[in-house]
Amino acid sequence: MVRSALFAVSLALFAAPSSWAQAPLVLDGGAVNGASFRPAAAPGTAVAPGSIISIFGKNLAASTSGIQADALPLPTSLAGTSVTIGGLAAPLFFVRADQINAVVPWSVTSGTVQLLVKTAAGSSTPLAIMVSAFAPGIFSQNSSGRGPGAIQNFVATGDTPLNDFSRAIKPGDLVIVYATGLGPVQNPPADGVEASGQQTATAVTATVGGRNATVEFAGLAPGYVGLYQINIRTPSDLPEGCFVPLQVAVGGVNSNMVTLASSVAGDCSTAPTGAHAPGLNASSGIATIEAPGTLIGGPANQNTFVASL
Repeated sequence: MVRSALFAVSLALFAAPSSWAQAPLVLDGGAVNGASFRPAAAPGTAVAPGSIISIFGKNLAASTSGIQADALPLPTSLAGTSVTIGGLAAPLFFVRADQINAVVPWSVTSGTVQLLVKTAAGSSTPLAIMVSAFAPGIFSQNSSGRGPGAIQNFVATGDTPLNDFSRAIKPGDLVIVYATGLGPVQNPPADGVEASGQQTATAVTATVGGRNATVEFAGLAPGYVGLYQINIRTPSDLPEGCFVPLQVAVGGVNSNMVTLASSVAGDCSTAPTGAHAPGLNASSGIATIEAPGTLIGGPANQNTFVASL
């Protein structure tokens, strides 16, 4: 059965539609981590093998509304568009005239490599990008890499609600965080092939509310491509509030910072620092992803959630 969650992450951009007759153009700095969207010009920025990236430009595909892959393994050509990174074909989630969502092939070597987009109208000018073993990024609920993270509370098997203001995590409880770019895994799947819960080869650490937290599992989310999940036991003295900062690190590289809601009562608005802005909706994003909500190593959890990423 085809998994329905193929990470068709489609962001609202302000680029004007462009003619299919023109060769593709990748913007300078236009290939970024698909979770954090950290600017390519930021110091130390890179993308990692096996990670999800977003590519921005013009004339990248025939469609101005977007076409997404509908089967696994992911294709390396979608609606006439293909991408190579370091000379290797990249699996594609989604293509549109102004954006491509792709996966960096596992065997791309570290260092500066060339990214190339090809369509029926021609090839883009090669874009030099930096590839590093580790480039962690946490997905956020509004597709920006900031604000409330793509995080589930693990209440029980079959009960893993999206962490939000009315469903805050209790200090000491477990959360499931979704990310990309956490580096090599044990027995990696082939490019574009769904994962089966392979653990990261390098330990992942986490801080929540400025306190060290215990990472109980870090690895590829089963049944998905390029998506990692991190099971984090929150500190027992976790501060309460609607915007408690959370960050992970691997291989000496820090991720972007997102937030989660924490409250003993389960509703962060009751916490001393919990009053949140009126009208702020933790699920106000425009692109959707389904994540498995499975606690690796525990009983199978068939529950899924749909978070706006």
